[in-house]
Amino acid sequence: MKIISLSKKFGSTLGQRSRAAELREEVMNLDHPLQLDFSGVKIISYTFAEEFFGKLACQFGESIFKQRILVKNVRPESQSVIHAAIRCQPKNDVA
Repeated sequence: MKIISLSKKFGSTLGQRSRAAELREEVMNLDHPLQLDFSGVKIISYTFAEEFFGKLACQFGESIFKQRILVKNVRPESQSVIHAAIRCQPKNDVA
């Protein structure tokens, strides 16, 4: 299992959508489970969470996403943001 320390990679604030997209592309190319270590991360923005967690959950499907991505040492307030971003719903077409 590969372990990525998010604070070492991005610092204590995860806020930029472009950084989340970079991480998402890295993860999409992995063929094994990944552990994301949030030690040292103080805050995660909804845009970062949506770009990384939300899009991956939609692409993989929630059950596969949960099998492949393990989150460790995340603060409760950041965990709430991540859970909100993972709730992907199909867009309704307006007739």
